Amino acid sequence: MILKIKRAGIFGVHRTALHGGIDDVLIKSDLIEPTREKISIYFKGEKASGIIQLSHDEMQALIKSIKPHLKLIKKSKIMLK
Repeated sequence: MILKIKRAGIFGVHRTALHGGIDDVLIKSDLIEPTREKISIYFKGEKASGIIQLSHDEMQALIKSIKPHLKLIKKSKIMLK
């Protein structure tokens, strides 16, 4: 996994690319209000680690944007020379 971050600082825009893998996924559910659930994705690399937190609505939007492309991935073929 490559995580690319762009931050505005005092001296201008600073771009960072972090390499690592997903270490753990934690889902916190709220029984009273299911839309308040939080998804935390923990990642860890050689030089960096962190947490990506998504709300229920953000995760649904992510799934909605990825779902049409999953069919394309299943139909693709790898050809080697």
